[in-house]
Amino acid sequence: MRRDELFLAVLAATISTIVVALIAVGEVRADVYVMITSLTYFILAGAVGVGPESRGRPLRVLNIAYALLFATAVTYRVWKTVSPAPHPLDVLFGGGP
Repeated sequence: MRRDELFLAVLAATISTIVVALIAVGEVRADVYVMITSLTYFILAGAVGVGPESRGRPLRVLNIAYALLFATAVTYRVWKTVSPAPHPLDVLFGGGP
């Protein structure tokens, strides 16, 4: 099995386990799922050793997508902490503190 195939298999299994665990504890905020999934992606990429030189185009696109999603979710959560007023992303991330 190639390194990128191993990475994607472990990533799929890990994210599936995390989603089941979050559902089990009753988490409903989408931003939590986005942040945990993004962090899992980057941690596993480092652990498995899927570096920029071994990534093909699909993994580079996934890398950029996860980075943008993570930055958006963190920015939203900081915004809600600083200013709890309604925000346009409340529709996407579920609002609340």
